[in-house]
Amino acid sequence: MNNIKLEIEFSESNELITSLLAFKTKSLHKGIQLGNSWVRNVKSKLSETTLALIANTELKESILNLLLLACPKKDSVHDFLEWIGDVSVGEIFEQVATWTPEDTNDLRNINEWRSNMVQLLSLWYEEYYQHLDSSIINTLTKNAQKNRELLKDYKPVDLIEEITNGLRLEFKVKRIILIPQYHISPYNLTNDYNGLTIIYYSTQIEQMNPDFPSLSILNIARALMDENRLRILRYLTNGEKSFTEIVQFIGLAKSTVHYHMVTLRSAGLVRVHVYSQGRERYSLRNGALNKFNSDLTSYLGLEK
Repeated sequence: MNNIKLEIEFSESNELITSLLAFKTKSLHKGIQLGNSWVRNVKSKLSETTLALIANTELKESILNLLLLACPKKDSVHDFLEWIGDVSVGEIFEQVATWTPEDTNDLRNINEWRSNMVQLLSLWYEEYYQHLDSSIINTLTKNAQKNRELLKDYKPVDLIEEITNGLRLEFKVKRIILIPQYHISPYNLTNDYNGLTIIYYSTQIEQMNPDFPSLSILNIARALMDENRLRILRYLTNGEKSFTEIVQFIGLAKSTVHYHMVTLRSAGLVRVHVYSQGRERYSLRNGALNKFNSDLTSYLGLEK
């Protein structure tokens, strides 16, 4: 794992795609920090044309990620949309085939999809994205810059865990790209290709008032305010456990345990060991509890 090529990047076009994915994917709405209120607010500002395109156009975010990776001018949303609109179908196939099987279903009707996607992303930019608070993009840009500086001080697998708040990759991969994102926080979004993994990692936008606790403190405090989640953490001190083992131990419905695990993962209290074919196991992140104690002590002004 130490021989992998690890990159950290960010462009406005990355968050353009992530924001649209967050809005379109209903299964995310309950869990993301922006929540259903954000979805309702954005929906009220979109045109009927845009809403229809969102409902009827498959995002194929895996293809979008690969095209964005290949785009020579990805920093500008305008340049990216112009490029994806002009690039030949043959080049799309070439870029995608490098990392995916040639018979992938995502490549069917690619020209029609490309036309619809350029229109959809253009409308989404005009009606929502260009009105986004500029501090969000600035924070994401600075976060990527800060984390790039850590590349020389960490082993790749350790830096990935640190940046993603607990994701531990236990399989071989040639290249990993980490990209900060805001709209799907507190989740990480992982796309695995043939030798390439792209991870959009959760980045919290902190409010500047020192009288209020940080989101990190709040997330951990909320995660600990449940006896079943505390029991799960205690169980994980015994070493790696599968989801099935956790369900059997805690004696609750799978959906309930899934909710608890999402909460613990979002707070960074659980290390997620990701093995080949997406298999996951879980263990306790002791460092997160130590950092919580330090951060809480500092916030309360109890430091000597």
